[in-house]
Amino acid sequence: MDTPRTIAAPSRGYQLIGWLIAAVWLGTLAPLLGRSLWLCELASHFRLQCALGGIVCLVAAAVIRRSSLILPAMLAAGLNAAYLLPSYVGTVAAQPNSLVLRAVQFNVSRINPTPDRAFEYLQSVKPDIVVLEECDQRWIERLQQARTDYPSVIGQPREDAFGIALASRIPLDEASIRRLGPYRLPAVIARVHVGERPLTVIGVHAMSPLSPRDSAVRNTMLRELAALVRAETRPVLLLGDLNTSPWSWAFGELIRASGLQDTRRGFGVQASWPAGLGPLGIPIDHCLVSPGLVVHHRLVGPSHGSDHHPILVELAVE
Repeated sequence: MDTPRTIAAPSRGYQLIGWLIAAVWLGTLAPLLGRSLWLCELASHFRLQCALGGIVCLVAAAVIRRSSLILPAMLAAGLNAAYLLPSYVGTVAAQPNSLVLRAVQFNVSRINPTPDRAFEYLQSVKPDIVVLEECDQRWIERLQQARTDYPSVIGQPREDAFGIALASRIPLDEASIRRLGPYRLPAVIARVHVGERPLTVIGVHAMSPLSPRDSAVRNTMLRELAALVRAETRPVLLLGDLNTSPWSWAFGELIRASGLQDTRRGFGVQASWPAGLGPLGIPIDHCLVSPGLVVHHRLVGPSHGSDHHPILVELAVE
């Protein structure tokens, strides 16, 4: 009589990798419900982390020689990588006679312990236009004191996280503060000429989606932003901490409704928050442009005491 064979229990390594793959798939599929479920929309910000998680699981499954885990890990990594791919392709060469505009978007953090370093950064990169978020009165005053660098300054200081300022080396044709969303948070709109070419610059800090209500407020602000852009007859440069990533349905809706383009294309993910995670963070600080503006260069700068990295872009105005 044959002795019954015993089935070996899965090893701890097998079980751990299996759970990790399940977690990666949860993060991969949850954003598909993001339009209707708040927490699922938040999961859309982590495509990079899910892609890396899938790769780690794939390597681990290969090391322990568990073929049953390799395919789901490979599919999870590949699906998330497909969302990342547009950030690495699609640059357009500018015409040689184009005028170049340099702009910085920087959430400086209202509790930044080293504001002097932030201003030293601006002095080093010498942008033509700067949009700063989380500005209280001290930040506005510092910009106004730098009249030789930025003769044109408009801002709305606040003691919470939604003060905003725009400073420009280029004279402003006109500028105003607009209120967006149910909370009437300030956004700045300025119209300038780059050479003889008109341009509208919009700076904004959208609500953080930390609750279902605040997420709805952010979405309303993004819809109102799209309406502002559509109403403009000039090309638009939109700079802001939008508190959403390129893989969110809300960001996609903003792009479709406004007709703007993401300057990130061709330059990588360029994570901007939280600063402590460096390239493993999420890209919630944005520079969006009308099709007539071509991106020469885009990079992420040092945080200089903020929890955000600044975004520096060089644009060719065709």
